Amino acid sequence: MNVFLGLCSFLAYKSLILGLILNTTVMFIVAYVCSYNLNEGLYIPFGLQYMFMLNTPVDDKKFIIRLVALIFGALFSVTLQYIINRKNDVSINKFKLENEVLNIRKISQRKV
Repeated sequence: MNVFLGLCSFLAYKSLILGLILNTTVMFIVAYVCSYNLNEGLYIPFGLQYMFMLNTPVDDKKFIIRLVALIFGALFSVTLQYIINRKNDVSINKFKLENEVLNIRKISQRKV
């Protein structure tokens, strides 16, 4: 998502009409993709990231550096999150999975 936002902000700066179309489309996509869970406002950080990139446009030479920074930032965040939460997620996910399997068995037995 980060690279997509970086590419769209770069292209939106190049042309007024293209910028209007891209800005509307990108903000809709960010809101749609990130609002699968309505309890969490995940669309806010991505929307702000896109707005900040629009506010500070880069030229062609610095665009590659921006893309590399966006890729590195995403990989760093995911890696750090994995290292911190790797033990907690396994036990929680295993417990949830076992409960879901039991619920499915109960429901399937009721219908038969």
